[in-house]
Amino acid sequence: MTMTKGERQRSEKARGRMISLLRDDPDPDHLVLPLDEIRLLALIITTRDGTEPLIRKMVTLSENVKAGRVDVVTRLARQSKDHTLTELLAPMSQAVREGRVVAAGNTAFLAASFAYQNSLDYLRELMKYLDRFKRRPHTRN
Repeated sequence: MTMTKGERQRSEKARGRMISLLRDDPDPDHLVLPLDEIRLLALIITTRDGTEPLIRKMVTLSENVKAGRVDVVTRLARQSKDHTLTELLAPMSQAVREGRVVAAGNTAFLAASFAYQNSLDYLRELMKYLDRFKRRPHTRN
């Protein structure tokens, strides 16, 4: 089906508006905190407490949010005595109350990813991956 000239112009205008919105705010509603702040909070928490506890909490949180159990975010934020973890959880809890469930889930998943990147397991996997690209000496028969 072909578009008329008017439909094509409207489509191009709408596309232009979307591109403009994305340029003005490249991540409008997909995270509850700036990327660098999530990374920093994950680094602080994993340096102090280790990687596994944060990953476990964030993966559990992300799965609960996906399943529609958003009350878990608020409960965890209220129960946390860790100030740094609360800095990460409070905006997620606020986002859930505002109906921005996807943003809260994405933030939890990203925090878990950053925590994993701070782990020795990640470093081992990275080294194993990079070893595949090392040049091996060729032998002649």
